[in-house]
This record gives sequence, C-alpha cells and structure tokens, in this order.
Amino acid sequence: TIGIEKKQKRTMKEYRNRIAQIYKWWELHYEEYYENGTRPLSKKEKDDEEKFHHNNTRDIIYSGLNVRMVKAFLSSKKKKRIEADGTVTLTSFSTIKKYNEAIKWGSRCAGEPLPPDYHGEINSFLQSHTIERKQTQIDAHHQIINAGIEIAPEHRKDIFETERKSGTIGIEKKRTGKKTMQEYRNRIAQIYKWWELHYEEYYENGTRPLSKKEKDDEEKFHHNNTRDIIYSGLNVRMVKAFLSSKKKKRIEADGTVTLTSFSTIKKYNEAIKWGSRQAEQDLPPGYHTEMSAFLQSYKEEVRQAQREDCPVSSKKEPEPAQKKCHTDQEVPVASSIPPSSWEIPDIRTETREAIDNFKYNVGEAILKVVDIKLASGKEVNISVLRNFLNEMERDIIQELELIAMVNNDDVTTNLEAPVPEPTVTVLDAGPGQFTYQGKTRCVPESFQFPPKVNRLNGWRRWLQGAIHVDGTKKWRIKPYRDFRGRTDLHSDKLRNVLKNDWKPIFTIMTEAPGLEIPTELKDIDEAFVLSSFEIATEYLKSCFSYIFKAPEKKINSNTVGTWSHKIRYNQVKKYGTAEDIA
Repeated sequence: TIGIEKKQKRTMKEYRNRIAQIYKWWELHYEEYYENGTRPLSKKEKDDEEKFHHNNTRDIIYSGLNVRMVKAFLSSKKKKRIEADGTVTLTSFSTIKKYNEAIKWGSRCAGEPLPPDYHGEINSFLQSHTIERKQTQIDAHHQIINAGIEIAPEHRKDIFETERKSGTIGIEKKRTGKKTMQEYRNRIAQIYKWWELHYEEYYENGTRPLSKKEKDDEEKFHHNNTRDIIYSGLNVRMVKAFLSSKKKKRIEADGTVTLTSFSTIKKYNEAIKWGSRQAEQDLPPGYHTEMSAFLQSYKEEVRQAQREDCPVSSKKEPEPAQKKCHTDQEVPVASSIPPSSWEIPDIRTETREAIDNFKYNVGEAILKVVDIKLASGKEVNISVLRNFLNEMERDIIQELELIAMVNNDDVTTNLEAPVPEPTVTVLDAGPGQFTYQGKTRCVPESFQFPPKVNRLNGWRRWLQGAIHVDGTKKWRIKPYRDFRGRTDLHSDKLRNVLKNDWKPIFTIMTEAPGLEIPTELKDIDEAFVLSSFEIATEYLKSCFSYIFKAPEKKINSNTVGTWSHKIRYNQVKKYGTAEDIA
C-alpha cells in the first residue's frame, strides 16, 4: 500500500510539472493567451499539499481552454531530435499522451470541466501522431534494408504481373486512400458549387481560390478543382442547407419522396473534416455538435421512412397502395402578408433542424417584404423599416423562447412524447421565489443565459429582463443588470458568464453620455430600448472604432461574449487607434 501511494504522489507531481511546462511555453510563444488562459494561484492553493502545486505560481483556466493552444504545444514536442542528415526522430506516443492526461487530471483537481470539443480534437491529434510515428519507423526501417538495392529491369515486369493478378496493387491503392481522397475532393467541390448557385455572397466570402502550389501538390488531390472552403470560418448552417438539398433522392409522380441513404449524406461531413485537416484549419467549435445532431435527426428520419415503406409481413392480403413516407413536415414560408396576420407554426414537437429552417424562412420572408416595398416605387422610411424589423424579430424570438429555446439552444423534443402546455399567465419571479440547494433565489434552477445572443437582444434583456419557461410555468425574470452574483445565480458557470460575457460590454454601454436609464421598469418600453441602443452604439464607436471597421453584417452578428472580449484593454492596445487608447 505504501508503494502504491508513493507511486500515485510521484505521478501527480509529474502532472504538475507537465502543466507548468505547457503554460511556460505559452508565456514564451503566446504571451497574450498566457495572460488570459492561465491564472495566478492563491496562497490557500499553494499551501494545499493534495494539489501538489509546490513551486508552481499559476494554473490553467480549464473551463475556457483553447484546444488549438494545446495542440500547438504538443506539436512543438513531437520532434525529439533532428539528425545531421535531416532525419527526424519523433517523440514516443506515451510521452505526448502524458501531457493530455496531466491536463485532464488538472481540470478534475480544479473542479473545472474541459470544453465539449476538447476530448474529440485531442484524441484525433494523438491518433494522427501515432500513425505519423509508425510511418516514420517503417520508412526508416525500409530505407536501411533497401539501401543501395536496385531491382533488375528483367524482373520488374514479372513482379508487376504477379501483384496485378493477386490484387496487391488494388489493395495498395485502397490502403493509401487515393480513391477515397479523390471522392472527398469531388464532394467538397459539389458543396461550394452549390453555394455558388444558391448563396453567391457566401460562395465569395466562404471559399478561396487555390494557389498554383496547391494545385500542383498531388497529395492534396485538387486536380481540376479551382477553389477550396475556408474551414476555420465555416458556417454550419450553409452546410446543413446543402445537405438538406441532397436529402430528397427523387420525387415520384404521386408526390412521395425517396430519401438519400444516410451513408451518402454522412460522407459529405467526412469530406469536410478531411478537408479541414488537409488545409490545417480547425473547424469552428460548434460545428461537430450541430452536425452530429443534424445527422442523427436524418438517420432517424430514414429509419422511419424504411419502417413505413416496409411493414412487417403478415398473412393478410396487402393493401392496394402502400403508404409512403412524406418527409419533413414543411414549415410554411412567410410571404409579404403583414406580420400581424402571420401564424407561427407549433414547433414544440420539432427538432432543432426544423427550428433552424423556421429561422431561415423568416429571414427570407423579411427580404421578400423589403423587395416588394422597394419595387412598388413608394418611399421607404429607413427608421420605420428598422423599427418594423426589430419588432418582428423581438416577437419571433419571444415566441421561440416560450416554446423551446430559452433554456438551451440544443433542445430537442421527443416527437411521440406529449408536450405539456405552458400556462398562459406570465408570473413575476420575486426575490425569494425559488428554493433549491438550501437557498432561496430569484431564478429557477433551470435558468441559463441564452447562448449566441447578439448585442441588441442582450441589451433588451439587460434593461427589461426576459421570460423563462420552467416546466409548465412561465416566469418573468428581472433585468440582467440587477443580478447579484452569488445571491441570485446558483452556479459558478452562470456567475462567470455574467461577469465575463455580459457585464463588460453593457456596463460600458450604460456609461454613454446623455443616456439615463429609468428606475421604473414600466418606463423601459421597446422604443426606449431601441433609442438607447443607438446612443450606446455611437458611444462604442467613439471608444472602440477598430471594431466597427468590419462589415456591418459581421458586427451585428457578434455575440455579447465576443463584444466583451473585443473591448478588453489588451485588445484596445493591440488594435485600437491613438484616440481609442487615450
């Protein structure tokens, strides 16, 4: 027992040393991330012998760990030494793996979960390193054995014929994956050519022309392709739009739909992931999660269609006409009918894909309304039009929140399970309305900050609060500006989101000259939200002009977390003008 305990302590000390190596390497090569991605240790932590900090002065912030920074460090450790002849000796897999184990142990020790995408990306990296190292060993062994050996010309033909007849050549082609890689390139080309036809603007901004060097590189398999996707900024909704167009294999004369096989749709996703590795660009953090949900939804859809097309056989005579599966209950596309007469479909029993389609259709409807007004030749008051669009957006967002999306953006509902009807009355959540975890709070335990909310909608919640659905009841939550950390919010995660994502940007906005926020909540109506937002935006432009150099579409799509990051002092110092810094 004593020996086991000593071994465990030694392992933990090694983990701390490896963690120290990681953040000290960041300090040398990525100073900005070292400052933001690590934190100083408190005296209590240093004195805690079970944490094994010893002489360490800092620790990693695991909950916000950037996996690309970890991969950059591991890549620097891959090469053990370079010989005089240029031969590279790679570090053993077990050595590289121990750094990952140290990070996972550190996150458990600190009580901070790692980001969702961390494990998948690191496992792919480690697997790639294993393959690379094995191939290096094989090449080195092969070079030693075959040094100076040349096959006689008269034997080459016999060897080729033997391999051809035995199928060895075909196996080698399959093993190297040349055919698969060519298929991947063809699928990638199909994707961006479809974008060119249907989303020309995204085609221009989301893809790039290939250089001559890339076209000539046979290992990239570009061949006749002229462009490639910009994977690091890939919009997952554009991929889902393409895949949705591929779902319907054919439509029969009677209107029934035959679905494309799941494996065919899945291969497009595999092609994108392979292309990102070839281009050495990481896909956006939320890509894998959203695509997994989309593919799982489609897989269930295909299975359901197969069950309905192929019923269990019985002795009874089959019916004259087999019931076919009509896929995708289409969400009706809004036309130029005024918003007051729209009927928002019941999407409580739909999947996330249906909700995304609904959002997209609303956007298309807005564009159609604007086009019709402009085509009529009448004057368009931009202020009225802006208010019209903002009001429509608010109504739709509120409806979606009340139905499914307020608690979690990834909510999916069982299609067969009965959905409880929310009560019509909206209740006011008082200071001690909810009791859980031994304390009374003003928000229910299911409360979460809405993910990916833009600045205008965040400002609306900051001033007015929001409506939260908890079970079968709807609660009016107080304005977010009135939240008090540990008193109101029940987890460190929520408190960190408020502190890091919401407070920085909206605190600055409330300091705008000439902006006075009413003390009474009833005095803060939609007109005040919009007018105060414009005043605060002008103030931001005067303080952080470098942010507003980006295209307006990109600026408007930035989340509140992105805004809070962009106004940090180190960002102002790095990108700001002399007036901004002053």
